[in-house]
Amino acid sequence: MSSTEKTLQYWFNLGSTLHQQHRLNEALIAFQSALELSRTPTTLSAVATLYSERMRFEEALPYALEALSLLPCHPQLIGNLAVLEAHLDKYEDALEHYNQALELAPNLAIALINRGAVLTKLGKRKEALAHNKNALERLPEIFQTYFNYADNLITIFKYHEALNICEAGLKIEPKQAQLNLQRGICLAALQRLDEANQAIALAREYDPAVLMDYLTQLKTTQEAKAIRVDARHLYLESKYREKKVCYWENLDAYESFMEKQLAPENLGDSPFKSAGYAFEILSSRLNNTYRLMIGHLISTNHKIGIQKSGLKPIEHVRKTKPKIRIAYISPDFRQHATSILTCQIYGLHDRNQFEVYAYSLYNNKKTDHYRIDIEQSCDVFLDVASMSVPEIAAKIAEDEIDILIDLAGYTTHSRPELFALKPAPLQMQYLGYQATTGADFIDYTMVDDVLCTNGTDHYWQEKLVRLPGSLWPYDIAISNSATLFKRDQYGLPDDGFVFCSLNNSYKIEPLVFNVWMNLLKAMPQSVLWLLTDNLETEENLMQEAETSGVSKSRLVFAHRTSLAEHVGRLQLADLFLDSRWHNAHTTGAEALWQGLPMITCMSEQTSSRGAGSLLYALEMPELVVDSFKAYEELAIFYATHPPEYLAMREKLKAKRYTAPLFDIKLKVKHLECAYNMAWERYQAGLPPEAIHVPI
Repeated sequence: MSSTEKTLQYWFNLGSTLHQQHRLNEALIAFQSALELSRTPTTLSAVATLYSERMRFEEALPYALEALSLLPCHPQLIGNLAVLEAHLDKYEDALEHYNQALELAPNLAIALINRGAVLTKLGKRKEALAHNKNALERLPEIFQTYFNYADNLITIFKYHEALNICEAGLKIEPKQAQLNLQRGICLAALQRLDEANQAIALAREYDPAVLMDYLTQLKTTQEAKAIRVDARHLYLESKYREKKVCYWENLDAYESFMEKQLAPENLGDSPFKSAGYAFEILSSRLNNTYRLMIGHLISTNHKIGIQKSGLKPIEHVRKTKPKIRIAYISPDFRQHATSILTCQIYGLHDRNQFEVYAYSLYNNKKTDHYRIDIEQSCDVFLDVASMSVPEIAAKIAEDEIDILIDLAGYTTHSRPELFALKPAPLQMQYLGYQATTGADFIDYTMVDDVLCTNGTDHYWQEKLVRLPGSLWPYDIAISNSATLFKRDQYGLPDDGFVFCSLNNSYKIEPLVFNVWMNLLKAMPQSVLWLLTDNLETEENLMQEAETSGVSKSRLVFAHRTSLAEHVGRLQLADLFLDSRWHNAHTTGAEALWQGLPMITCMSEQTSSRGAGSLLYALEMPELVVDSFKAYEELAIFYATHPPEYLAMREKLKAKRYTAPLFDIKLKVKHLECAYNMAWERYQAGLPPEAIHVPI
């Protein structure tokens, strides 16, 4: 062996030893030294593996490609490349390389174990299921094959079968944390809660991080940290996943379970102390009393957390100022429903009366025109996403904000515990969360007379500010000129009547879907146009249609696209059918601005009254009903009476420019009136009280 070969061997062996000792930086230096002597496939692959283990997949990729170029038919190297491609979301490439690797080596572990996950990402669930079953049969000694197959079964809600697979895998590796947790997930989904808790305890014992890893796949890290996981949480997560893809077999049991967890005897240890579940409640049948209870649980938990940390609410001294300093705080200053609704408000505030601040709680590292416009429209815009809650509170207090307006409530990336520190003398909730926060540290919530009729104040912890017209503003800079899109681009019939409901799929539930099926039966030439994110939802909805006696071909599916295309294509439909418990709010405003009529059926829950609020402010109350019978009759009437339908649609188009709904300047004046009235009470030393803003 030459001296160069000996040196090369030395560096490679050193790198391997350091790698085994998890000294990754030193191992990388050793392997790089070996590469300087000779770029062998083995060393290149080792460097790629090190970068991959450090989650630096982009840096790993060229080394994996170079290694494969030297040995182009090596199945392990092909499999290694596929793993990297999957991490980089290059799923088609990864699948191609896994297929190549398995052609060369049918029992190659890396390909058998990982190919199913790529198939799942590509929406090929049935193929993934078959592959993972085959992988388990070929590699029964490897726990990952049990985990993957069980995971597939869980995604299609076959919990009994998944449980059997988990238990078979645990016979091989009884202390495997992921399999124990997976077993707990199955047991929880089957409401075998005591057994599930035992499995969770074992998973936590074998790997304390496994629960957090699981939760952060479902929720933000912040939400996950707030959840003390037990079987009830896993049950709630499993049933909400079912609901999001319109799998309704367990929906009644799910909602009954939620009600049971809010019974007086269960409140002391309720899973609903976590804000992570609050938004999910809005699309359920749970009434306003339950929603108030949930708000109380969450806000009380936040207060206790602040107290345990040794922090105290900030005290404020009343000052006379020439201007009121207002601040909007949100994680959604980006292309998001909140910004689509509010983006014009910030710049329209009267600078003779107000200074306008904004605090951004989330930075997705992307810049879009909504973010830019809002930054430029505020007097001060601060990104506080990286700051802790006490730091944000201190900054707001330092900025001497008079009125702090929360645009998020209990939604993703919000920081509701911040308000327990009382960083501003007056704190309000507006727009983002259509229920009470239950917090005694939030002084006011903005509503309107349709959302909250007289006599409903007792469902709110906050004092209500009733705005004239509708609560919702809207970005009227979005074009509503005649669309250039054509029906055939979206699989819609040129001549048939197009019902649509381009709401999120989690808002759909069986009773309203049954009404929609009745409409399709009554109108043989009609179709229903729905928005979905995945094939699974489409398959479930088509199955529900067939069960109802309606051909699945009558359902047409739209998918996510750019905002401009999304709003433009709305004009292709004939009638927007609103969902039940959680209405079309932003989507409803988009539809109406595009001239698409919408009908809605209001219930008592605030989240079910948003579309009604929009339609009343548009001066079209004839499109609002209070029963499904009336909803169905109204839809059929317009679908079968073309003259009346056309007259109604022309009325809608005209009302966009004459009714209050889309008068954004008027909306800002009403908000400013509310701020002034609340501030005057505060300055007079009076407690918050219900405010009715005059027209």
